[in-house]
Amino acid sequence: MPKRSVIIGMYEYSVLLAIKALDDDAYGAEINRFLVKKLGRKRITAQIYMALIRLKDRGLVSTTKTKPLPIKGGRSRTLYTVKPKGIKTIQEINSYFEELKKGWL
Repeated sequence: MPKRSVIIGMYEYSVLLAIKALDDDAYGAEINRFLVKKLGRKRITAQIYMALIRLKDRGLVSTTKTKPLPIKGGRSRTLYTVKPKGIKTIQEINSYFEELKKGWL
């Protein structure tokens, strides 16, 4: 079985995949909407942000701040991008599950 260089949980893996899928639109609320749509269940918003912090701390994602939205009281957003280490982690996890299925299915 291939060894993974970074170990993350399934929820962090889901968040990482969501960031990759959303590309330039990967900010907290949109990631949350995407996951609700794909996984079919709601999460507490804080769970999203805790997962994002863990992914950033592990060097799997990077962040950039946008300019404030052009509306009264508009706030800036924190956009998330999957770094090369995050892409490698996704590939390693996918390989891990492919190997795991070979022995069971």
